[in-house]
Amino acid sequence: MVYKNRLLLGALCVCVALGGGVSYVALGTAQAASIKADQSSAKFAEAETLFKKGFALFQQGYWQDSLPIFDEVIHQFGHISTPSMSELIAQAYISKGGALFKLGRTKEALLAFNEIVRRFQEEAEEEDPALRSIVAEALVNKGAILDSLGHRNEALEAFDAVILQFQDDDKELVLQQQLARAFVNKGRVLFQLNRMNESIAADEDVFVRFKDEKDPYLQRQVAKALINRALVLGRIGHFQEATKTCQEIIYRFGKTQQPQIHQLVIQAHLLMGNFQQAKRK
Repeated sequence: MVYKNRLLLGALCVCVALGGGVSYVALGTAQAASIKADQSSAKFAEAETLFKKGFALFQQGYWQDSLPIFDEVIHQFGHISTPSMSELIAQAYISKGGALFKLGRTKEALLAFNEIVRRFQEEAEEEDPALRSIVAEALVNKGAILDSLGHRNEALEAFDAVILQFQDDDKELVLQQQLARAFVNKGRVLFQLNRMNESIAADEDVFVRFKDEKDPYLQRQVAKALINRALVLGRIGHFQEATKTCQEIIYRFGKTQQPQIHQLVIQAHLLMGNFQQAKRK
């Protein structure tokens, strides 16, 4: 089953595949393994039904009403350590964090994302892409919240954790999306810290890695990285290079049908005018 969870902070539509059952290798008798599998499947079905109830409320904007249901999933089933249940519990945490963020309870949302990292980061080193993508998203969300609270160096640590752990995951789209998001946010925070060369390097990483991707979300991250690069170049007075960067955005995305990317193209046109005017002064 696939859940689509539109979460906060830059808004990736997260698709988390949750398995419908648990497979066991028979370490004892076949009968004992069968009983264990049946029990775990029943528990997972119960947890999934409860989670879907909370998730439906989340999708409808009833964030406060969804919170006790996500908490019930976590508290009632969080001790079960099968792969499918781990994915479901992690999804309950990230949905809880999203609901808290929507309610303006930013620090509590940060705690939810921290709990995902604490509980599942090591497990995500070897588990399936679904759990890895949730951990990656939790880290990026953590960084984005820390940035919004003014803790920019701590935000950079969160973004760097994503990059370090997942930069070699070049096959799974959901992980590529989170990796691109981490690089873009890192470049933006470095710009705010006046670390211009490092900011440009982060934006260049996005462009080199994802410039040829067809996925709309990755295309949007490339456009964002180019916008940030143009802003950095303009800030340090390299108006000709900044103008060329804006031209690159317009060339690549000028005919886009994606509204969010189209807004970035409009921004590139405006910036290009500003840079050309500044260059003439």
